[in-house]
Amino acid sequence: MCWSFRPKKQELFHRLLHHYHWYLLPGLLSAGAIALLSGLGAFQPLDHMAYRQLFRLRGNLAIDDRIVVVAIDEASLVRFGRFPWPRHHYVTLLDRLTQARAGVVAFDLIWSEPSADDAELAAAMTRQGRVVLAVAQAANGTPLQPVPMLQTSAIATGHILARQDADGLTRQVALHPSGLPFSYAAVQTYSLVHPSIQMPSSQQPLWLNWLSQTQHIPHYSFADVVAGTVPDAVFQDKIVLVGVTAIGFDPLITPFDYNPPTSGIYLHATAISNLLQRNALQVKYNQWIWLMLLLGGPGFSLCLGQWRSSVQVFCWLKLSLLWLSLSWVGLKFGLLLPIGLPILLLTLTTSLVALRERLGLNRLLQQQIQQIWTIHQQYLEFHACHSSQLVQWQTLPASMYRVAQLTVLTEQFGRLQSAQLAIAHSLSVGILASDLDGRVWFCNPAATRWLGVRIHEYLQLYLIPDWYQVEQWQADITQLQQQQVVMREVHCGDRWYALRIEPLFYQNRDATPPLNPPQPADGLLLLLEEITEQKQAIAELASLQQQLKSQRMQLDEISQYLAAVQKSQ
Repeated sequence: MCWSFRPKKQELFHRLLHHYHWYLLPGLLSAGAIALLSGLGAFQPLDHMAYRQLFRLRGNLAIDDRIVVVAIDEASLVRFGRFPWPRHHYVTLLDRLTQARAGVVAFDLIWSEPSADDAELAAAMTRQGRVVLAVAQAANGTPLQPVPMLQTSAIATGHILARQDADGLTRQVALHPSGLPFSYAAVQTYSLVHPSIQMPSSQQPLWLNWLSQTQHIPHYSFADVVAGTVPDAVFQDKIVLVGVTAIGFDPLITPFDYNPPTSGIYLHATAISNLLQRNALQVKYNQWIWLMLLLGGPGFSLCLGQWRSSVQVFCWLKLSLLWLSLSWVGLKFGLLLPIGLPILLLTLTTSLVALRERLGLNRLLQQQIQQIWTIHQQYLEFHACHSSQLVQWQTLPASMYRVAQLTVLTEQFGRLQSAQLAIAHSLSVGILASDLDGRVWFCNPAATRWLGVRIHEYLQLYLIPDWYQVEQWQADITQLQQQQVVMREVHCGDRWYALRIEPLFYQNRDATPPLNPPQPADGLLLLLEEITEQKQAIAELASLQQQLKSQRMQLDEISQYLAAVQKSQ
């Protein structure tokens, strides 16, 4: 059973592929081009721009209320002098935060050089109990670790290294040989004295879900905190981030803070909030790209090929807006979808489909014009008018020039048809043309007057039974298909008509008799002429001839009688 069915499925597949390959080709080409461009990173600028705009369209989200920033701002620099400061200032801060029962204190500062205040600072860190220090990296790649005394007193360390993309925006926090990211270390430390927080795998990058402008993140001046003007409740059981926010130190670009930029401490605040709320972005690039290329391009191309141009443009615009809307909704739910690849795939596929149709239309116009000229050149003066009527259009694109040629041919056909119609309408002979099914597509007034038929009506409805019997009509149609001319004299009412039916070839003018075997006709041409007077004249002539013949016979009899009389005498 399986062996007998498989060839049928393969045959069906090959038929479908042969029928639809012309529609699938633009989609396959666009998918291949998109795959190549994607491998070269050509979509990165578009994705970066769309990334920023989507966040702005989405709007602000609330940062986790367990995060507080102590900012070393301009006011603090004015009070304590140029940065970096002596470390006893941080001792004062730590004692203040210890008194306020802060949950975790994380310093986004590099203390890799020893200082006379290290012992005092280490003691303050020990009193606080949950201090996280930062690890950085020198320009030559050497890790910048806190001095051993401070590192021993800290409960954890984490690197503050962040990779910026080509547009200056940081989109992810990744694992580094220096250890865990700074944000991971802070959240893990916070989990020691609070309910456990489920952490994502540190082996995978954390895609930042930027929440809002940094001015919406709770922050307090270092100088105000040390002076005791900030209530203790602000820091109780919170993750307190300490870092520089003064202009010119550690600038950071975010989708909400682009010009001017903000400070690097807010990168760690965003990452910590994502970890606490478990709303970091889920990126599905690898899962979506190949599915889109394999199915999206050819499928979209197949659909577009069945529709007219206006529907194609509308469909492209609608799907592009729909994908942008889905990306916006997905970002609200923490899902980051690719933007540049799908939009360009839709655009390139639509363009290739339009180009394919444009080329196909141009080729079809050229073939039709050549065919018309080949078939009807004895009736047209196309070359003569080419120099006069088309010279002004020679600068047009090829497809438009073909349309101009077809327009000139149409004009000449119109003139020719007008002349032919005028001649046909002035004739006393009935002329009628139809296809072999009998549907009339030309009929002059004489034929309409005698037969009663009009254009688009069926001829046999008016011929049978007054002019023809069914069997006789079918026999004549069979003769026409074999290129035989049918001639009849028909008596209808009190009138006589000469009826002539000829095969008509209009789809293939090369099919002229004789052919072996004969090619079937495309239609029929019926010529109808009233011959009542001729019939009457013939009848009268026959009667006269009969009378003359009778009189001649009488004369012959008289002559024979006279001859007999003379002989008897």
